[in-house]
Amino acid sequence: MRQKRWISVSKKRQVKKNRHRDFHFHDSDYADRRSREGREFEARVSGVLAMMQDNGKILRFKSHPPGSFEDSDGDDFTVEFVQNCTPHSASFGVTISWESYKQYFKKHPGKECIKMESNYNDEEIEQAALSLVQRIGLPVGPIEPNQP
Repeated sequence: MRQKRWISVSKKRQVKKNRHRDFHFHDSDYADRRSREGREFEARVSGVLAMMQDNGKILRFKSHPPGSFEDSDGDDFTVEFVQNCTPHSASFGVTISWESYKQYFKKHPGKECIKMESNYNDEEIEQAALSLVQRIGLPVGPIEPNQP
């Protein structure tokens, strides 16, 4: 079977209709919009994690910048907890795209990712982060002070 070629949606009219099945069409404007929407959502998740830190639900978090080693390894955020004087950390990716969510696990086996809708409110984002931590078996609750 012959491999389909990718071409821009703007060139779709130049291809005869009976040959459309031979091509994948890429809309770069749509891809740019979705990418921008995803970055804005990561900023919202970062804000929610900061509130969780201020409220004592997590010890601290780190947001990994786009293009960093951690980001290319599938980790958008690392969250740290302390329970029974033992530090725990969880690293995970976030996405708003179902296709990206499915591809994440192929590209980063054994890693964790949260698929959220871009219209989630802050409470839903917090609940999704806490459920991820519970899913991977880390304790959830108020942090306890570190004792020597």
